[in-house]
Amino acid sequence: MPIPTTSATATEDDTSDKNAPLALNAEGKLGGDATVTDFGPGEPGVVSTVDVGTYDAESRSLPFVFRNNTSETITSVAGATVVHDAEGTAIVWGQFRTTNPAQIPPGGLGLSYSEIEQDEVPANADFEFSFRTAPVGSYEHELQDLSVTDVSGPEGGIAGTAINQTDETLNDYFKVGVYCFTESGALLSAFQTEANEVADVEPGESLSFSANYDGDECPASLVGVAASTHSPITYRP
Repeated sequence: MPIPTTSATATEDDTSDKNAPLALNAEGKLGGDATVTDFGPGEPGVVSTVDVGTYDAESRSLPFVFRNNTSETITSVAGATVVHDAEGTAIVWGQFRTTNPAQIPPGGLGLSYSEIEQDEVPANADFEFSFRTAPVGSYEHELQDLSVTDVSGPEGGIAGTAINQTDETLNDYFKVGVYCFTESGALLSAFQTEANEVADVEPGESLSFSANYDGDECPASLVGVAASTHSPITYRP
């Protein structure tokens, strides 16, 4: 199992040592049947990885779990993963794809994955993660979570529904993040898909989603859905 390393910047008013570590999906925005084990507390004062799944060469994806140990609820998490060989030399990098939940409180956990730029990664590689985040409430438009209310597992795939429980009309690209786990809760893989509908979703309205696993093993899963209104996000440096 590769050892995760993390690069992130803390703000001066961080009070992360006072943040109680929360369980994954503590606010109930994700749906699915995965029974997830406890994760470590993470690094104080920053956003950092607490678990890394198995790199999949076919999809070039590396799933991971991270914890927000800043004093702010964060959203619009983005970043990069640098792959280092056994000698510590950076050999390739990748960018984060979807992140769920979209809004993560102090002490909270998030799921994401990086898409690495080549399929061959050494078995003894180390991964360095760097994060960019936007604090919730600083901008008029930001990523919002829909609440996943139903997830089913048709043969070879997944389907479900999510409801907009915010007070805003969501009408941007609806990102659906699917995270596969073993029955004991170990993170296996992740991928992103889109909702079946491309339309405004008013407060209280629902949308549906479906996707195939493309042969990947997925004994249990967690699914998140996020969207925003049309507006650029400004990231914290």
